[in-house]
Amino acid sequence: MKLFSALALAAFWAQSADSQNSPQPPPEQIFCGSQACLIDTPISCDTLIKDYIFQGSCCSLQPIPGIRGCRVEIKAGGNCFWLPECGVCGDADPSECNKIYTTTTSDACPASDFDPFANKTEATCPPTLAPTMAPEEDLDP
Repeated sequence: MKLFSALALAAFWAQSADSQNSPQPPPEQIFCGSQACLIDTPISCDTLIKDYIFQGSCCSLQPIPGIRGCRVEIKAGGNCFWLPECGVCGDADPSECNKIYTTTTSDACPASDFDPFANKTEATCPPTLAPTMAPEEDLDP
């Protein structure tokens, strides 16, 4: 099951890189052992939900009021991975994205007011490629 999850995350990474039309380096594997993975970001949970695509079996988002940031908690023997919906992860991206966090802890995945797996209703990315043809109504007969 763990191998399947890792393969699914790798496939998600490849699809995300292709859909962004930009080079995304391979994800880094982070193993937290028998402890929960706790990743603090200076980005709010609302912004993470809006601007990033999540994949995995346990990605619980918890607000950090003191810094207006968000903690991503990975438990339940699970994993979590995220990428920006637009663009690529880089040194300037403080979200700790493009890393596959995995743990073997048996603690339950924490409940959260934020659902990182909710379907987004509309894309927020501007088009990255110019149209290859003019619309039919613009063509002269």
